[in-house]
Amino acid sequence: MICLNAFIQIRKMSLAAKCFKLATLNLLLFTLSGCDEIGELIDSNKDPVIDRLYALSDNLSPTDTTTILVEAHDPDDDGLSFKWSTEDGWLSSSSGQKVLWTAPGVGGNFQITVKVTDENNGKSDASLTLTVLAIQKPTVKIVQPEFGSHIPGLGTINIEAIAGHPNGVKEVLFFVDDILLGRDNTSPYIMPWHIEGKSGESNILVQAFGAGAIPGEPGVDSVIVSVEGVTRL
Repeated sequence: MICLNAFIQIRKMSLAAKCFKLATLNLLLFTLSGCDEIGELIDSNKDPVIDRLYALSDNLSPTDTTTILVEAHDPDDDGLSFKWSTEDGWLSSSSGQKVLWTAPGVGGNFQITVKVTDENNGKSDASLTLTVLAIQKPTVKIVQPEFGSHIPGLGTINIEAIAGHPNGVKEVLFFVDDILLGRDNTSPYIMPWHIEGKSGESNILVQAFGAGAIPGEPGVDSVIVSVEGVTRL
């Protein structure tokens, strides 16, 4: 709109005035066209780059302490500051390139975050997940079939279980009458059981192993069901 009004005014001027006005207008347009480039030069600060974030030990027992370090650089060679935070546990400091983290008294997976800021307010952040080994057994429950169920001895049914552990579930093993049917490491935990032609009581037992749990200490659940013999016609 500014340029349009200027050209309308130029048409009403003398030749000398027109030349002067056009020169001024060209200078104005040249200045305006360079604003973006000047702005880019002014705002050319680059964010810091985090090269590495690591802990000297990433598998801990409850209340253990480990050292966490961050390595970073700034493309503009600006000075850097560091700010740490954690969702649980305790940090020895909230600043600096190296901190100590003390695990909470319970098992689980915990995230520690560092934010890096340069002198011109460029920012980057990164997170690290540390595993605190839980000492408790996994929880596990057979949800299908239910205890005391009467099942027709035809075809195949699914045995289904739910399981949990602070460090995650590594696998669930399925047994019928002390014979291993198989194992599953993906929730929902399901195992087919072929019961065609079977008859009588059977004991279904499942064992759940937690990732990082105490070796040889699975969570256990069992149910007794009755398979009713059926003769196909």
